[in-house]
Amino acid sequence: MHQKEIYRLVLTGLFTALAVALAYALAAFPNIELMTAVVFLAGYTLGPSSGAMVGGIAMFVYSGFNPYGPAAPPLFFTQILGMTIAGLSGGVLGVHGGKSALRTPNKAVLGAAGFFLTLAYDLLTTVGTTITVGWSTAQFFAVLALSYLIPVHIFSNTLIFAVLIPACLKTIEQSGVMHRFQQLEN
Repeated sequence: MHQKEIYRLVLTGLFTALAVALAYALAAFPNIELMTAVVFLAGYTLGPSSGAMVGGIAMFVYSGFNPYGPAAPPLFFTQILGMTIAGLSGGVLGVHGGKSALRTPNKAVLGAAGFFLTLAYDLLTTVGTTITVGWSTAQFFAVLALSYLIPVHIFSNTLIFAVLIPACLKTIEQSGVMHRFQQLEN
C-alpha cells in the first residue's frame, strides 16, 4: 500500500469518527445535526469514493447503534443511502472545484448543497419510514406537508453548510494537512 493510500485511509477513518461522535453529541436535538456536513466535507477534501465511504460507514454505525434503538431495515437502508449521497456529492463538488488548492466554493453554493442534500435525505428517509410503518400514500404526503422536523432539518443544514463548511475548509487549508496529502507520491 502506498503512503498516499494509507494517509487517505487514516483521514477517512478520522472523518468517520468525527461524524459519528458529532451525531451522538447532538442526538438529543431532533433534526439538528452535523453528520451531513462532516460527510460532505470528507468527500470534498478526499474525493467522491472516500466521501461515500465516510457517509455509509458513519450512518451504519450511528443508526445501527443509536441511543434510541436501531432503525428498522427499510429506514436503515435509506439513511445509509442518503448519507452516502452526501459524501459522494461533496466529492463531486470538490473535484469540480479543483483539488490542486482547497478552493472554498461560494457560501450560496454550499448553502444550496446543504438544502438539496438534506431535502433528498429527508425524502429518502420518509420513504423508508413509510415502508417500515406501512403508511398509505396520503399519509406519506401528509408527513411531508405537516412535519415541522423536515423544515428544521433543511433550514439548519442550509445554515451549517453556508457558515461552518467554509470555516472548516479554511482551517483544513491552513493546517497544511491536505497540502501534504496532495504532495504524496502515488
